[in-house]
Amino acid sequence: MIDKPIVLVAHRAGNDAAASSAVEVADMIELDVHLFRGRAEVRHSKALWPTSRLFEGWHLLPRSAMRPHLTGVLEALPPAKGLWIDLKGPDPRLSGRVLESLDARGNGARGNGEVWVSARSWWLLAPFRSIEGIRTFMSVGSGWQRPLALWCLDRGWSDGIVMHEGLASDDVVEQMPGSALLVAWAVEDVSRATELLSSGLDGLIIDDPAVIRSTRDLLDARTR
Repeated sequence: MIDKPIVLVAHRAGNDAAASSAVEVADMIELDVHLFRGRAEVRHSKALWPTSRLFEGWHLLPRSAMRPHLTGVLEALPPAKGLWIDLKGPDPRLSGRVLESLDARGNGARGNGEVWVSARSWWLLAPFRSIEGIRTFMSVGSGWQRPLALWCLDRGWSDGIVMHEGLASDDVVEQMPGSALLVAWAVEDVSRATELLSSGLDGLIIDDPAVIRSTRDLLDARTR
């Protein structure tokens, strides 16, 4: 039986206002934030330097592709819903822009919803560490980063680690110190979600709203 709170996060749901079903079933809404010409933009696509043209994978997006400002997105999302912000890119100015948008919502409190912030560029997390209501996560996408992230976690540099689900394993769970949290992305089916949760993870970032709902039903059944 899983006897601890498990957080289910809707992957990229905050990037798309039309993803209302994911917003409804998840505990937290994840969104990607880039810094572009001083603006904190919510999008997964990248900008083709030195132009402003966006691309996804190997495809250019239309020039009319949406690039909403973080402040506007936060205003549109339910204030009581937990929020996961994934910081994209290495520019330390991004942290300040995100904090400015959060300040407009009450310095990160956002009603009853927590704010969790992650980054592959771990130094971006430093400005968030002392703010009440915000937790920070070092993002790990490669095997060589795991021991380094655990070393940093031992020294209190973050509240937890978020790693690709293919890197999550029992030995990583066993090495997590104290109250640190371990979350995996991006889970695609219920069987994998069940396997990861049985290993002792604290949360999952899931793409499909149907998988989120099925995983939640499974968790509810196990806690009855």
